[in-house]
Amino acid sequence: MGGAGSTYQGLGQRAHIGSFASGGGRGITTAAVDPVTGALTLLSVVDGLGDTSCLALSVDRQVLYAAGGTDHGVAAAYRITADGLAPLGRPVPVDGLGPAHLSVVGDRLLIANYTSGNVSGLRIAGDGRPQGPAVVLGHRSRGPDPERQAGPHAHHVTPDPSGRWVLSVDLGTDSVRVCAPDPAGGPLRVRAETPLRAGSGPRNVSGSGRNSLVPRKRHARRDGCPRRLRRVLAVEARCGLFGRLRAARVSRAPASYVLQ
Repeated sequence: MGGAGSTYQGLGQRAHIGSFASGGGRGITTAAVDPVTGALTLLSVVDGLGDTSCLALSVDRQVLYAAGGTDHGVAAAYRITADGLAPLGRPVPVDGLGPAHLSVVGDRLLIANYTSGNVSGLRIAGDGRPQGPAVVLGHRSRGPDPERQAGPHAHHVTPDPSGRWVLSVDLGTDSVRVCAPDPAGGPLRVRAETPLRAGSGPRNVSGSGRNSLVPRKRHARRDGCPRRLRRVLAVEARCGLFGRLRAARVSRAPASYVLQ
């Protein structure tokens, strides 16, 4: 299930909540948030994308993006209105299976596809709707856990604090890829990859501080791309090294990255 928050033209905070149709979910729910108690008041429900697994807001927070699908992945856009959400065009195929996360990076919508182990990119039109065809970066390799690491499983994609790089976290390969957006609109280009402890199964990455990706000189390239993330902490207990613990929560620490 995905979630996002927005504010509509002075009418207060909104919560947008995705759901899984395969588990009985109704679609994407929009609710008003009480600023004092945090209580939710239902405003509307719109049809989702089958299993609507992830949501993200546009830079101006006026458009909500969703990705999901019970089979092949799709992405869709919704205009935020006084009553809830209004669809912007039809869903667009992402050329991937099992979307797990999406982010807005410039004029692109990036989607991490867990089942197919790739990261898709869709162009965002001037009115906010995503447009195909998708461009795809495929991950490769595997991890030591035969049950969940038999191949790549892209789980999270997000820009770094500087906005120059894109980080792609892969649960199946135990690594974080540092990518550069293609100015010509092609797929992301991998510039470096940081391996994590074998079997840790990272799921998400969160960063703060403008120097989070500034490497030591021996780890830097001439273009400034870090060969390895400067400060990376793999939370092993929550990645699955100890028993079968699972976590989707992301923690923040000043000028650092925390993977879980």
